[in-house]
Formats: sequence, structure tokens, C-alpha cells
Amino acid sequence: MLDNLNNEEGWQKFGDFCDSLASFINSESKIDLKKLEKKLQTDRFDSIVDDTDLNDQIAIAVENFIAKYFSFDSIADQFGKDQSKALFLMKLGDDFVEQNNYLDALRSYSDAILIADMDENQNFLMELFERRARIFLKLNLFQDCLEDLLLLSERSSQLVDDFISVIKDLDVQENFENDPKKILFKIDKLKNNINEISRENIEKFLKKFSHLIQEKQTDSRDLRIDVEEINNFEQNSSINGASSKISLAIFDKKHRGYRSNVNLSEDETLFIEKPFTIHFLQTKESYCANCCTKLSRIYISDPSNNDCEEDRNTDTTMNSDDDEEFPLILKSFVPCYHCNRFKFCDEQCRQEAWNDFHRNECQSFLICCEEQIGNAYLIARMIVANSEPVIKTIKNSVDSDSIDFVSNIDTIKSNYSRSYQTICDLITHPESLDAKTKICYYFAAMFLQILLKKLNTISFEMVRYQKAFLKLLLHHFQQLPSNIFNIFDENAEEFPVTDSNVAVLKNRSIGTGLYANLSLFNHSCDPNCRIVFFGSKIIVKTIREISSGEEICISYGPTYSTMNLYRRSKWLLQQYNFVCECQACVERKESFHDAFLCPKCYGPTFLLEDDDSDRSSRYFLCRQQHRLDNVETILENFQKALDFKKSGEKWLHRSENSDENHSGESKSTDECLVESVKKLHQADLLFNETIYCLNSNWIQLKNSQIDCYLKMGHYDRARICSKQIIASYNRYPNDRNLLVLSLRERIRLIKICWLLIEELDENRDHSDLIHYRQEIFDCVNFYLDHYRIKSKSTSNDSDLDFCLRQLSKLNIEKSSNSTED
Repeated sequence: MLDNLNNEEGWQKFGDFCDSLASFINSESKIDLKKLEKKLQTDRFDSIVDDTDLNDQIAIAVENFIAKYFSFDSIADQFGKDQSKALFLMKLGDDFVEQNNYLDALRSYSDAILIADMDENQNFLMELFERRARIFLKLNLFQDCLEDLLLLSERSSQLVDDFISVIKDLDVQENFENDPKKILFKIDKLKNNINEISRENIEKFLKKFSHLIQEKQTDSRDLRIDVEEINNFEQNSSINGASSKISLAIFDKKHRGYRSNVNLSEDETLFIEKPFTIHFLQTKESYCANCCTKLSRIYISDPSNNDCEEDRNTDTTMNSDDDEEFPLILKSFVPCYHCNRFKFCDEQCRQEAWNDFHRNECQSFLICCEEQIGNAYLIARMIVANSEPVIKTIKNSVDSDSIDFVSNIDTIKSNYSRSYQTICDLITHPESLDAKTKICYYFAAMFLQILLKKLNTISFEMVRYQKAFLKLLLHHFQQLPSNIFNIFDENAEEFPVTDSNVAVLKNRSIGTGLYANLSLFNHSCDPNCRIVFFGSKIIVKTIREISSGEEICISYGPTYSTMNLYRRSKWLLQQYNFVCECQACVERKESFHDAFLCPKCYGPTFLLEDDDSDRSSRYFLCRQQHRLDNVETILENFQKALDFKKSGEKWLHRSENSDENHSGESKSTDECLVESVKKLHQADLLFNETIYCLNSNWIQLKNSQIDCYLKMGHYDRARICSKQIIASYNRYPNDRNLLVLSLRERIRLIKICWLLIEELDENRDHSDLIHYRQEIFDCVNFYLDHYRIKSKSTSNDSDLDFCLRQLSKLNIEKSSNSTED
């Protein structure tokens, strides 16, 4: 029923839930859904909310749905604490320790900690922490051992002594995560619980590595954020989360947004905000249920650790169904007080979550519904955690006889706090909702209202003002599509690359969040700021210099460099209900990574679709409005080219990694390279007839050809391919993104030219190559100076150092030749 929303997991689960609920209501009641759908095509929500008979019928069906699919007695058993099972897991962990199977022991102790009853036996829980700390130490997971030691207080002085004796000679940066200042502070806290010798070792340890606190700097090219930067962030006095360097303004007398108060440099932090409410996705990895700090890691044993190696030979998998070579293990964590669902990175996060939102949902076992209802749980969590302001909002709407919960969005308020009222003021787009989506929201709102009442998580006033509460829930459902943000783990660990597995993609979605003031940032397909994540906090940083008074824009998803104009315009209209009028769209800037070749003007053309209820037709349309409906021949040739390209890349890879082909026939490296050249050339011929020269497949093909020719020593052919790539980038000289790519390719071309020159016979005249090399250096220097593109934007430091060294070498050679003359 939610076909117009994106494919993010939280929406998918919500859509599946709505489909199940609608199907059940349709079968259990006498309501004519088609008639209701027809009514909602023109009517507003209040027309059905005020229909008492309709609401009563749906309420009965929803109650039956809850009784059938949400058995909270069994759910309580599933998500509650279980002391006897925890004791069994502890004994199981002890057995694994005796077998030197430390990974399974670690898993057993962690599982026991999660389900142990904290109220029944606190000493038992401390025993589990102590056992787990010893395993962490055994596996050289020193930071996790430290975190558990801090929980044990004075009961494990011998274990603390053992820990200090092991770490006293270690390098903090190599063996601990986070910033050294935080780690050294935690180690310093152990001094109260240890003997004199260990206290002296700690003093030496702290003194030895204290200089790291001053020396540590965050790499500006890394997406990770310096903790000091967050702590020293200068807040705006009237806008929660915003920097004092930005403010809200009305642009072009029609839209509200952020603007800069001063000239801003690249990589400045302008905004830091925690989510007002969050929906956690079920992921393979574990995260803190408050700040979203990762609580799992990929474990790779240290070959120098004999105990770990013995453990690796025993069993390293996380469960019987998981055959990964590099298993995920849990870091140190503290469990929830009441349920076994949530883990926290430390006691502070646990208490903060308990006070802010988790207490009522946990004790009522509402939390058990989160995975089943997807993004709808954002609303459930927010209502339960903000009972008083919700009641106030409902009463105000009743007293004013108004169903509009939104303040005037065309004006600037004096204060934008992190409050429930700020959330209520976020925009909705009721005019864009189709009838099916309205029914979905209506049924889901009825479900939440009845469920929260059944679990005693809402107050008497919410029950008393039933219709007003239902309208408020519908208001929040309408807010979700345009205002929630995916939360990503930008520092997700990668599995080491081996013959049997590939690197895991970074930027993994771990939840969705509703942010009070982040939604006031407007979109641009050519943004001047980017979003990064520090746990669940969203941080907005500049990606270029910004003038005072200029609007601050982020991208809601697509940019002109990642999606063509037609697709990104369609996506933004469907998802956020606006026609983008940013400068990139006005100038019709395109992404060419999927562009085909127009057979009429030989420019870029794009494969588009006409969406229809009965059919979907595909056609090509270029920027000159040349339309081609017969797409099958081009697509068939394109697929053939992809097959040749894939085959050529396999031969290239085989030349690097194996002397045997799939049939077992012996192939030398040179023979593999020859086969690769043939296949890549066949792909090149077909690509030249089907796709545009900035299509990502064409660029990848040229890169493979260059790699192949360099391995074969055909530097002249590699040089031709490199120049072809540069020529394609030069088609759009004012495109900053393509300029950066062009600079990177020119650096590679310089290296190829050097290889070619070194290969030439000393007696041959290669002045033309030297001249061409000089032209490239002049061009690179011009671009760097004129466009102020910093080294971190163009390539890595080693490439730039290479250019400078070679340029210096060239100048020395020219000077030497002049002297000889």
C-alpha cells in the first residue's frame, strides 16, 4: 500500500505490517475498503475520524488483530530476563574456557549478561562481567577488558593487576579505540582498586603516552569526527543543534532555511543534533540502544597469541549456521535493566535511555513490537516518552476546535528547542497523499491508539480525547516521509579481503531518526554541506567555502553527480513532494554514470520509463529531446559488451592470482593478459556504439585496459587510454566533480609517461614526451591554483608528493641541459 515510499527497511516493514492489518480488517469487518478508498480520494482525514460508526467497526477488528498476532504473555517470556538460563550459559562458557575455545566462551558470557536478572542477584552479574573481562584479556581485546573492569569496582583487584601488567608496554593507538585522552582517563580510574606495584605501572603508562593527547589529530579525509570538535562546538542560542555561525532566514520570500552569518571555510561543523526519537533496525552487528555506538567487531586472531591461535583452530563461528572466516563478536556492553533486547555501551547511556524513552516501553513490553511495525514505532516511542506535552497539544487542539497542529512555517520563531512542539511543527504534505496511503495511515493510527491503551502506556486524557488523539497520530504519520533520516554506520568495519570473501560495503543503515531542527535544512542537488554521523548524532559539515548570507543546503539523497536529472526530480517529488529548483536543476546538470549514446546527436541519452497502471514502457530521451522508443537492440548490444567486459576483467584478475583457469588448463600470466585484452577490446567496440563516454562502465573498461597494458609493458597504449579518459572529463570543464577526476587521471598519466620515457632507448629523441609531460604539470598546477582544490579533494598525499618530486626533477634536468649547452 505504500508504493510511493522508498525501499528503506523501516518503510518496508511498515508497509508489510499495513498490508497485513488492512487484509485482516477487510476479512473481519463489514467495511467496504473500495468505498472507503473512493471516499478518501477527495476527503480529508477528519471526515472518517469523525465517523463514529466506522471507527467502532475498525476498532473491533484492530483489537482482534492485536489479540491474534500480539500475544504479550509469550512476548514477555521471550524478551524478559531468565536467571536459570543465564546460569546455564555461564556454565557453558566455563566449559568452553576449559577447551580453550575463547570465542564461544565470550559469546556465552555475553548472552548470559544480557538475560541475567539484575534485581535477583547482583553478585552473579558481577561474576559474569569478571569472566568476560578475563576472556577479553585473553584475546588481547584490551579496551573491552578495561570497560568491564570499570564495572567490577573493588572486587577484582587481581584481574586489574593482570590487566596492567599486560598493557604497560603497549601502544595506546594500536591497541585501543577512540581518543587516547578518554582511554587514559579510564585507565587512571583503576588506580583506586589496585596494589602499589600496579599503581606505579599505571603512572608510568600514563606518563609514557600522555604526549599522544596533544599529537592526535583527526584525518580530515576520514568521515569520523573528532570528539574534541563535538565537545567544543559553539551552540546557537536560539536553535538547538545549530552553530552560532548560521541562522534561519526566509529565501526568495517563499521558503525557510539556514543561511551563513559569516564566511565559512571548507570542513567546518555547522550542526550537531541527537534524534528526538529513533527506530532501531535489526542488524547483524550490535549497537548501543542510546547513542548507536557499535558494540560488535570483526575478530581476527593475533598470530603471535598462541591461545588465540588455538582458539581459531577450535571454533571461531558465531553460531552453527554462520561459516564466516572472520566472525563478529560483541564488545563490552551493559544490559538493559528489564528486557533482554537492548544493550548499551556504558552505564551512562543506559540511564539516559531509561530516563528519556525506554522506561515505559520496556516495562510494558511495547518494545517487542518495534521490529514488526517498522517506522511506525518512531511515533509509538515518541508518544510514550512525551506524555505531558502530547496531552497539552491534544487539549490545545480541543480547546481551539482545530485539527491543525502546525505553527506558521512561513515565519521564523524566536526559539527552536529540542521539544515535542518543534516536532509537531514539522511540515506535512496531506495534498500529496493518495487514497491507499491515507487508509494505511488511518489503520496504523487506530492500531497504535488501541495498542498503547491496552498496554497502559498512555494517560487518561489521551483516552478521553480519543478523536483528537487519533488526529494527532495521523498528523505524525504524515510527517514521517518528509522528515525522517536514515542513520548510517559510516565506520562499519570491513572484512579483510581473501580469496573467499570481499570487502563489506561501508555506510550501513542501522536505524531511522526524527530530528527536531535538522529538517529545516533545504535540499540542493549540488549541496555545499554534507551529513556525517557520530553514532546517532547527525553532523552537518561544509564541503566548500561558503559566503556570508548564502543558503546552507544538504542533499536529501540524490545529487547531480549521482543521479540524472529526470530520476532525481522524480525521486524528490515522490519522496519529499517538491519540484527541485536548485541551481543544479535549473542549469540541468546531469550525472552521466548510466548515460547511453544518442544515435542522432551522439550526446548523452537516458533510459526512462513511463509508469502506467497497466504497463511500463521504456524509451531513450537525450538533452536535445531526441526520443528513441526502440531500445531493445541497444540494450542487447550493451549486455553483450558487459559480458565481454566481465570476461576480460576475470582474465585480468586470473593473471594476478592464479595460473589455472576454470577448466584446469594451464595458462601463463602473459596468456591470461592476452585473453583479457581481446575481451576488453570487444567490449570497447560495443560500448563505443551504445554508451556515452562518461558512463561508469566505459570508465571502468578503460581502467581495466590501462591495468592490462601496464602489466604487459605496453605503456604507449596505456597512455592512449588515459588520454581518452581525460578527454571525456574535459567535455564539461566547469564541472568541479569531473575536474577532480581529471586531475587524478592526469597524475596517473604523468606516471605512465615517466615509465614510457624510461623505456625509450637513450639515443632516441623523446623531447616531445618531455614537452607533453611539462604541459601536464603546468595544467595540474593551474587547476590546483585556480580552483583552490585541496590535496584531500584530488588524490592522496603520495600522488601529490610524486607530482612535486617529478616536477622538481624535471626542472633539474632542464637546468642541467642548459648548462651543458
